Amino acid sequence: MVERALRSGRTPTRAIVAESAARNDPQVAGLLLLLREAGCSVTSVPDAVVLELSAGRKGSTIFALCELPKEPSLQDLASRALSFGPLLVLVDVEEPGNVGALVRTALASGASGVVAVGVSDPYHPKAVRTSMGSLFKLPIAHHFEIEPVLAQLAGLRRLAAVSNGGEPPWATSFDPQLALFIGRESQGLPDDLVARLDGTVTIPMPGGVDSFSVNAAAAVLLYEVRRRAALAPPTR
Repeated sequence: MVERALRSGRTPTRAIVAESAARNDPQVAGLLLLLREAGCSVTSVPDAVVLELSAGRKGSTIFALCELPKEPSLQDLASRALSFGPLLVLVDVEEPGNVGALVRTALASGASGVVAVGVSDPYHPKAVRTSMGSLFKLPIAHHFEIEPVLAQLAGLRRLAAVSNGGEPPWATSFDPQLALFIGRESQGLPDDLVARLDGTVTIPMPGGVDSFSVNAAAAVLLYEVRRRAALAPPTR
């Protein structure tokens, strides 16, 4: 993750490294050299300190502090969606690991950005880890209230992913200027919010399960948007 931050042009301000890794791991030594060359302060600490910081996860050898990316405005994200692809909107996705996975999926599928609303926290440590560095590459905005999000994205087709009652993906109009709304894991999007959006889409599940995971649903729908765009005739 630290190496991905450096590759994206973000320099951590301070890093700590497990003493054993600093002494014995050539890959870690190379990364420490890059950090120092970039002006990052690096401190070696006992392995037990790193183990405590990692909450017992084996394999963690370096921790670094990095400034949060500058958040784009909602206006900027809406403008990007008009030119560069769909915008993914996460509404109260509670599990930080899911938020990070959704950011990674958004980047992989060509989304132009992510808006995290309410408790969806893209900067939670678990979300940062699960994103595998994707949050350093994709424009992300975090807003606690839904109202400004709805207002600023009014120029896009705001489509709600729902578990039941929506159009199947193959019958849905995926406007190139799209904001795809995904709700929390257990309950989805609130009914009153769905009613205010421009349409609904439901992924059929003939196998009989209740629902996809939020990340699987987002991946299916974002790649359908990408597939549809690839099949569209070129504009003149």
